[in-house]
Amino acid sequence: MPQSAYYFNSQTSIDAILDTWMEFSIILNSLNRSMGLADAYPFVLTQAVRTKLSFIHHAIHNRLNLMPDLSIGKV
Repeated sequence: MPQSAYYFNSQTSIDAILDTWMEFSIILNSLNRSMGLADAYPFVLTQAVRTKLSFIHHAIHNRLNLMPDLSIGKV
């Protein structure tokens, strides 16, 4: 995971954070599999989960007004 100050800046998009996490989890799982171990992170981040994490990210940084309208489940 990146450790630069930029990565933890409120300007970093939640998509960039989640994409980086998924890349890291793939590497971590591959390492575990190469040693005959189970996946360390056996989860999939569905769009619903990503939306909830986006809400939390925007709320923490007091930017709910900038959150895109994702309209999950609305008909």
